[in-house]
Amino acid sequence: MKYADMIVGLIIAVIGLVMVLLAAALPTVPTADVGPGFFPKAIGYLLLGLGVLLAGKSFITNQDKESWKQIFHKGSWTALLVMVVFGGYVFLLPILGFLISTPILIIGLSLLLKATNKIAVVVTGLAVTFALYYVFLKVLLIPLPSGIIL
Repeated sequence: MKYADMIVGLIIAVIGLVMVLLAAALPTVPTADVGPGFFPKAIGYLLLGLGVLLAGKSFITNQDKESWKQIFHKGSWTALLVMVVFGGYVFLLPILGFLISTPILIIGLSLLLKATNKIAVVVTGLAVTFALYYVFLKVLLIPLPSGIIL
């Protein structure tokens, strides 16, 4: 069995399950058919299913002794760090609010992924944040977390 596929598949399935459970707790909007939990729940189910498929595939294929090296190469550590950063974002979003935590996320991920133009990174982080804020608040009429600070 491919240990790397089994471990990564199980991790993805657990992340998907957590997403589904957290999305189920989101409030529904009585005036809309699709509420704020629809897309996170859909992505969670997709991750859960694909993670189970990847883990299940590892039982069918032949043993791969090199698979542990696939888990611990440099790109894997970067991907793990990106997931940790997103976890921190999800944790800080209710505290700091969307307008503070989102540019920090975008700028931090850009720098983590080795963006070279620092001015463009800051401008992009701020522009994307305010564009998303406007679209969600004014167009889609979906309030975003303001945090306890603002």
